[in-house]
Amino acid sequence: MLDRLMRRTRRPSGRDLQVLFAVTIVLPGVLLAVVGIRAWLQERRLADQQLRERVDRVADLALRGFEQDLRSWQALLDRVGRSGPPSLESLDHPMRDALTAPGAGALVLQGPDGPTMWPARQAPYALAASAVPDTAAPQSRLLETAELVEMREQDHVRAIALYREAIATLPAGARAPGLLRLARTLRKAGREPEALAIYRGLVTSSERMGALPADLVARHELCALVTTGRPERADDCRALDLYRDLVEGRWRLPKTRYLFYSENVRRMLDASTATSAANTWVVLEQNKLALAEAAASTLAQTSAGDLDTVGPVLVIRTRAAPGVALLLSRTWLAASRWPQTFRTAVAGGFDVVLQEPGGDTWYDSSPDQGAASTTATRQPDMAGAAWRLRVTPLDPATLMADVSRWRTLTLVMLLLLVALLAFGTYLTTRVVRREMEVASLQSDFVSTVSHEFRSPLTGIRQLGEMLLRGRVPDENRRLEYYERITRESDRLSRLVENLLDVAQIDAGRKQYRFERLDTSAWLRRVVDEARTNPAHRQTRIETRIPDALPPLTGDREALSSAVHNLLDNAVKYSPGADAVWCEAEVSDGRITIRVRDHGVGMSDDDRRHVFERFRRGRGPITEQVKGTGLGLSLVDHIVRAHGGWVECASRLGEGTTLSIHLAEGAADTGA
Repeated sequence: MLDRLMRRTRRPSGRDLQVLFAVTIVLPGVLLAVVGIRAWLQERRLADQQLRERVDRVADLALRGFEQDLRSWQALLDRVGRSGPPSLESLDHPMRDALTAPGAGALVLQGPDGPTMWPARQAPYALAASAVPDTAAPQSRLLETAELVEMREQDHVRAIALYREAIATLPAGARAPGLLRLARTLRKAGREPEALAIYRGLVTSSERMGALPADLVARHELCALVTTGRPERADDCRALDLYRDLVEGRWRLPKTRYLFYSENVRRMLDASTATSAANTWVVLEQNKLALAEAAASTLAQTSAGDLDTVGPVLVIRTRAAPGVALLLSRTWLAASRWPQTFRTAVAGGFDVVLQEPGGDTWYDSSPDQGAASTTATRQPDMAGAAWRLRVTPLDPATLMADVSRWRTLTLVMLLLLVALLAFGTYLTTRVVRREMEVASLQSDFVSTVSHEFRSPLTGIRQLGEMLLRGRVPDENRRLEYYERITRESDRLSRLVENLLDVAQIDAGRKQYRFERLDTSAWLRRVVDEARTNPAHRQTRIETRIPDALPPLTGDREALSSAVHNLLDNAVKYSPGADAVWCEAEVSDGRITIRVRDHGVGMSDDDRRHVFERFRRGRGPITEQVKGTGLGLSLVDHIVRAHGGWVECASRLGEGTTLSIHLAEGAADTGA
């Protein structure tokens, strides 16, 4: 009947369950993950596009600011071309700063004698020779004679006398050339105190010696005296003040004269303690010299565009005023003007770089900024000038913080979804596999139980029919048949009891009747009953049970059934063995009942699953031994219900030892 029921009831195969699982869970999950990944990638592309658009907007804003600056400068040039240089007070603030800050900028005007600079003090020397005053010295026959005696005859004493005589004949406001020659001759004659007195007197003089101011020459010579070994006269030398007056353009000098005195004074400063204080003036002089050099060559470049560079100077022109140009120092632009022009972009977290046509960088708001993947480049709309304006985000992640947070949240949710899907897949696969294993075990169990029922029922029916029809005349044979019928009935009874126990355990209705047991007597009686089992007649059951074992509290029938199961397994799985052993001992307050054999043993995998339901070992001997796979699982449940545990030790081919550990005295009835 069970076989027919199994044949009519078709269970789904493992392949069917896998296909069903893939269709209902895995496939939708994969589709959802793909959609999530596509959405995340789309969000990433959108964020990159938004960043690009933002960089483009900032680049356009920076370009408008730069071109607006250019138009304002060109408007100034147009005004100068129409009406000449304006007053400084009438200029707008940035223009006034550029033309008044020392070395910052200047206007270059084309005149009949060549280019001139406005304001003139922005150049350290006069650009045109006509701008240098040249006061011709009065003709004096004695002065010329004294100079001949000094230079050719090297008669310093006579030359000094002649110079003094000549100076006495000169008018009061024209004696500086003679005094300077006299001081020079006195120095040659070794009469430095007298020369020093003359130089001191000329420091405040406004006279000139040709193109050279007398006070400039006197101050220079005083410093030369100090630096040639007379440090006690340092108060007479103010080298730093002299250098400052030169740089500020106090004297209108030709270029060669200016460079001569400037280089000499810088060497004096290098030899003094005022080097660090002179650095500021050195930088200013470099800017002014650059402006002067640019002014000298600017207006000759008629083919240049609106913007041009001459060294570190930016040149701005306009076609409406071809004879006028504006010079702006690169240092001043980078420090004072362009930070204001590009302040909005820089404050927004962007690096602004301005490059001239040759590729040289003229302005970089963040010089330490490395290369970035998102950059916007603009070229100002100025004729003949290939300038480039580059805008780069300093920290794209900060600019796109909101988008980045959303992308991160999306990615986390996607990863969480994938993790949940993977965990659900693993869990479901494991459950399905376990259910398939249980289904297979149950199928094997039903088949085994069917066979277990059929064999004794068939034997009982055949023997009963033979006895009923009187086909067994021999009395001994009849007794043997009665015994076999009784044995098969006991076998059926045990099988039914096991099935009932399993059903009660599953339903949670299994009840145990606990009583106090004399452990030694009870265990010996269980072993004696096992010895009378006809299936155990070929195998001895050796015992080692002490007489004074502590008492136990437990269910007599349940514990007896557990020991019977262990002994029955030991005999069944020890084919050809002469004996199995049942031992008992007390250790650490626990009673251990041990059943061991020298049978086929178990593999490590079988040993790990030995207490699971319907699980039977694998091997040729196991296949020949009848069983349902419930015995050891029932033993484990019974022992745990009594507060103990079962331990299995086995090696394949060497035998098995099963040990029941129970506490002395009362059992844990709540287990």
